[in-house]
Amino acid sequence: MSNIKTWVQRCELHPAHNGIVTHEMVRGRMQEEIDELRAAMEADAFLLELGNDTAARLVKERDELCDVLRRNGFVKCDLQACNCGSWHARRGLPERMEEIKNALSDAGHPLCNENNNLALSALVNLVKERDELRAKLEALDSA
Repeated sequence: MSNIKTWVQRCELHPAHNGIVTHEMVRGRMQEEIDELRAAMEADAFLLELGNDTAARLVKERDELCDVLRRNGFVKCDLQACNCGSWHARRGLPERMEEIKNALSDAGHPLCNENNNLALSALVNLVKERDELRAKLEALDSA
């Protein structure tokens, strides 16, 4: 099974699309990629025009700058849903986790020893509680 996604699948994964895909969205994503490929080709042509020494120097500078970003906690975006190609601070993950913990706590399922301090366990309990409440509501509606 291949991991290569179709254009529709790629659009479905994009966070801005909320799982909704139209022909225009697919066409727009394709055009974005075409534009990115053209820019990459132009950059390659530019480097070829500069000559090997200058191109090698620029590639070395780029690699050094990438190393600086990595050493300072940044990672190149490789999320299939985003795939923006930019760099994201790895420190964002703890902030997202804190938001999840707060939301679970607000919903009455804080991380504690009962759920082994695991967000997934707290979320499972929250979903179970939701399903039980839905069942009670359906029982009341049918009575």
